Parts: sequence; structure tokens; C-alpha cells
Amino acid sequence: MSNDDLRGCLRAGGRRVTPQRAVIADAICEAPGHATAEMVYSIAAEHLPGLSLKTVYQTLHELVTLGALVRLDVGTGSARFDLRTDAHHHVVCDRCGLVDDVMLDITALRLPADMAERFEVDRTDVVVRGRCTHHGDGSVNPA
Repeated sequence: MSNDDLRGCLRAGGRRVTPQRAVIADAICEAPGHATAEMVYSIAAEHLPGLSLKTVYQTLHELVTLGALVRLDVGTGSARFDLRTDAHHHVVCDRCGLVDDVMLDITALRLPADMAERFEVDRTDVVVRGRCTHHGDGSVNPA
């Protein structure tokens, strides 16, 4: 989703695209994938000094409510915000905190019969935890 898509989503949801919201939309698109609110704030505040972290949180949560972002809790200590709203899963590095998308075939996962009678599944979120391979310069080894 682009920053123009995020602005359009705000408008379609009846929200004004204020300078603060516009900068936050730009920042979430500029931030590395699965950014925290603090990451978005850091980028946005460079372009709009005086912007508050509270405004960033409010705008991100509005975008989640409008369906433009997905809020993730992958156990890294801070909520992450994902521009991808389609069904997908995540890998998390326990060493560096990297969060990345992964497509998994989870069609074989089923609830136990006694639970399936009492619980209707709306979605499934899988988080695969481990350690990525880093080089000394902090870049991720693609192998």
C-alpha cells in the first residue's frame, strides 16, 4: 500500500488528511517493514518537528481501524504495523528483532474436535521464531 493509498483510506473513512496524518502516511511507507510506532515517529518527526508520539499512535490505530494496516504483536516488546493486509504469516529473529513476511501452507492445521465444536476460527496468525544470519555490517544474509 502506498502513502497515497493510506491518504485515500483516511478520506474514505471520513478523516481529514492533516499535515500530521500525511507525514505519518509517508513515514509508515518509508519505514522498514513491520515498523513500530516509535520507528514511524522517528521518521515523521524529521519532516514535521513538533509532531507528538501520541498523534503517531492515534493515526496508526485509525489506519488499523480503517483496514489499511494490520497491528501485529509478535513478542518483540512493541506493536508492529504491517502494510500488508492479506493473509500471511511472520518470521521473527530472537537475536535482532527482524520481522519478515512468510507464506505458509497451514491448511493441515485443525483444532481438536472438542475445541472445534466450541470455537469458530476467524483467522490464523503463525509466528515462526528463530535467528537470522547477520553479517558484521548488520545486513541480513539472504541464504
